[in-house]
Amino acid sequence: MKGEALLVGKNGRFSGGFDINVFQKAHKTGDISQLPDVSVALVTNTIEVVVVQGLALGGGLELAMGCHACVAAPRAQLGLPKFSLGVMPGFGGTQRLPRLLGLSKAIDMMLISKPRLSEEGEKLGLIDAIVPPQELLKALDIAEARKLWAHSLHRTDKIGSLLEAREIIKAARQHVKRTFPNLPQHQACLDVIEEGIFRGGYAGVLKVFNELVVKDTSKGLVHIFFAQCAISKVPKVTDVGLKLRRVKKVDVIGVGLMGEKALSLVNGVLDYSQFKDVDMVIEAVIENILLKQKIFSEIENICPPHCILATNTSTIDLNLIGAKIKSQDQVIGARFFSPAHMMPLLEIVRTEKTM
Repeated sequence: MKGEALLVGKNGRFSGGFDINVFQKAHKTGDISQLPDVSVALVTNTIEVVVVQGLALGGGLELAMGCHACVAAPRAQLGLPKFSLGVMPGFGGTQRLPRLLGLSKAIDMMLISKPRLSEEGEKLGLIDAIVPPQELLKALDIAEARKLWAHSLHRTDKIGSLLEAREIIKAARQHVKRTFPNLPQHQACLDVIEEGIFRGGYAGVLKVFNELVVKDTSKGLVHIFFAQCAISKVPKVTDVGLKLRRVKKVDVIGVGLMGEKALSLVNGVLDYSQFKDVDMVIEAVIENILLKQKIFSEIENICPPHCILATNTSTIDLNLIGAKIKSQDQVIGARFFSPAHMMPLLEIVRTEKTM
């Protein structure tokens, strides 16, 4: 191992990738000189082995793929989630992942942007071995045994014929056009993958990445990312010493159109008799104020005093819905956006009397 390096993460984590705060700075100033200008030689010529604990996401996973061997602890998270920020893998992932997993599986993993556990990663060929945390330094022995392995950037055994590759990319383009018609990062990623397979396009990866960063798509998605992070710190809500209320049982009145897989976890009832020990009720019936007022009046007499009374309305004044009940301080709005699997957002709205 003389002259080479073993890279291990700190505090139980390997790497979460590039600092997203730099994206935000570049959007505000228009200065892209702050964006990464990494050295490919650093990855391919210096770092022999990486040891992944906790997570290796984005640039962290791309770094791991560029090394001679990658060893991971059980249930480590591996993924390339940059599409959600309006960009694509910019540190060689578009070239290395297809060579490690095969073209179809690599495209799916990048487009879906969902992290995989290390156990699945080992089956796919993304990592070389899974080792218990207390034995991770055995990675040195694993690397010694694999000295003659080719770097991932030079592998071609899982790519298949150029004709097959062209058909796979063509099908992926059609899927992206249907599924993500207004998001440029997906097509750009396929462009770079195709360039790398047919003409060796690794040198252009960073250039395309930087071009995507300054587009309005990235600006909007990065703004959403930081807005979601800010939810955990809401002025006059999270900073006034409020205590969390345990919610063990929730009843829903009306199912609407967004049940999906959740229906398998639900028990149906025909009356309110089961509401006597509930912590929260979500009313999701049609937009009829008289019906909603009637439901709230009926369940108030059955639910315990601490029960949160939520309505899923998007058009009716919450104060009017709870106007005829005594527990007006327990009323909130809980609006789910549709389709729920594409927009994981729940809007919580207080009334004038919500405690």
